[in-house]
Amino acid sequence: MIVQTTINMCHSLGYQIVAEGVEDEATAKLLKEMGCDMIQGYLLSRPLPLENMLNWLTERRNTATTQGAPE
Repeated sequence: MIVQTTINMCHSLGYQIVAEGVEDEATAKLLKEMGCDMIQGYLLSRPLPLENMLNWLTERRNTATTQGAPE
């Protein structure tokens, strides 16, 4: 209830929501259903050195461009 209320309040103020610490698909799905705009956490990637992060971002941008962004 606290998370849903926070999302609703922030959206009513014109903010986008980023949920931190998302570690599994079930949590990501629940947050999406609640209207969360973005997630970050180990589900997407563990912390990376700069060079690896840049490669990771480039690979995902190319995938999103050729296959479409995930829902």
